[in-house]
Amino acid sequence: MKPSAPMFAPGGRKPLSPAAIAAHKRANIGAESWAAPAGKPTRARRIMFLGDVHLPHYDVQAVAVALAAIRAWQPDEVWQAGDLCEAGQWSRHGRRARTDDKAVAWQHELALAAHFWDEIHSAAPRAACHWRLGNHEGRVERELLLVPWGEGIADLVSPETVVGTSRPWLKIHPYNTRSNSKPLHVLPDLVAPHGAACGVHATAAHLPLFAPYSVLHGHTHRVAHVVRVLANGTAQHSLSPGCLSQLQPAWAGERPTGWGHGLGSIYVRPDLTWSPHLISIHNGRCFLPTGEDIRA
Repeated sequence: MKPSAPMFAPGGRKPLSPAAIAAHKRANIGAESWAAPAGKPTRARRIMFLGDVHLPHYDVQAVAVALAAIRAWQPDEVWQAGDLCEAGQWSRHGRRARTDDKAVAWQHELALAAHFWDEIHSAAPRAACHWRLGNHEGRVERELLLVPWGEGIADLVSPETVVGTSRPWLKIHPYNTRSNSKPLHVLPDLVAPHGAACGVHATAAHLPLFAPYSVLHGHTHRVAHVVRVLANGTAQHSLSPGCLSQLQPAWAGERPTGWGHGLGSIYVRPDLTWSPHLISIHNGRCFLPTGEDIRA
């Protein structure tokens, strides 16, 4: 049997251990399941999907284009795939430079996250917003639960409490390690893990992990769309919209990351069939599925 290719964290040089891969897969199971919106839809519903941002290390121009695209397209739902925040203070990785992100306070990152969602809400005030927490936000709970008194503090400093409490239009979905939970559904046949695989071919690797569901994922920072036809004749999609973070972070040095800026859009018909589109952002510009030219 041919051995499987090693998996790497985004930008990482050392392969992940089997235990780390298994824990990451378990953490990409959400507790909530899909529920139909109230009322019978009369037109195609629009969903916009954003990848990793890693506040405060975001790309100013890419975020500006994404907000302009949301304002122009007026989606009914906006989903963010996780790692909106870096959570550098809670990293187990040692500092590699004086400018490392451990100097950025967690409360400052949450303030940036709150402003990010307020900007989205201002751009599309009727959109239901969803923040699916990723492994970076999960660092905070992971570290605090190591001490007996940490659970109460974890609740106080969580995104759900600090950002979500005063924003009823924003639903925050936890990053957890409960292996007996159900996948987090965007649609009955479409799930949204943060990302359960790493590396150049991670988008394809999500297909067998979540079959028969199609997948919208973040984590890899790459713009990718892979489709396969299942035995029953249905198409299973795996989509990664890319990221809105800096493409060449300081810790990567001069080594190319292969990352790309972008976002995803989905048209959902009244019968719940849907059509996905990936939208690349390049040089402060993108094109919507309608052909509209969006600039920062």
